[in-house]
Amino acid sequence: MVVRMETAYPWEGRVRLSVEQAPTTSRALSFRVPAWCAAATARVNGKPASPGSNGYLRIDRAWRSGDLIELELPMEPRLIEAHPWIESTRGCVAIERGPLVYCLEQADHPDTKIADLEIDTTSPLESAWVSGRLEGITVVRGSGWAVDTAQWKDRLYRPIGRGSSPEAATAPHGSGTWPTATSGRASRSIRRFALSRWRAMGRSRPAATTAG
Repeated sequence: MVVRMETAYPWEGRVRLSVEQAPTTSRALSFRVPAWCAAATARVNGKPASPGSNGYLRIDRAWRSGDLIELELPMEPRLIEAHPWIESTRGCVAIERGPLVYCLEQADHPDTKIADLEIDTTSPLESAWVSGRLEGITVVRGSGWAVDTAQWKDRLYRPIGRGSSPEAATAPHGSGTWPTATSGRASRSIRRFALSRWRAMGRSRPAATTAG
């Protein structure tokens, strides 16, 4: 069996497959549906094919030369967050579209520093084709704001008026007690400091459980 594929993947989710040489007996073709795609569809010669299951679209039939298979893998931009126990990404999200993970570039934000940007997770994301960049790419646009860091000048830490237990007093009682603060940003900094203290004291780092 010979099949020709045409697609603009990963920029577009439309895939066309043409049967150029067909077998003499029925064959099943199974098409992998990526985990990021929630509503994949398929058509054979313009007619809807049965929906797939277990991550595959399966089409079993007697094929003929000239048959056309059209797959649609919708690519809506989305925000993805990691399990909160993953310290390095706590309070962060990833911008994804289709199989690609996007990044913010300083060249696109000349008026502020990348480290000062925060995204508005309640604002919808939009994708657009830009033909003049890297021979054509799909970019994702969203809304957010730049954090005012003027009050942090010449210092890395500041009090926030919240209480927590001293690390030296809580660490010996097990990995279930950690000094934290109410503020998400402060909690991340204090926890990182606590982990470094544990390593310095020769203790093992608590195991992190991740999802997915």
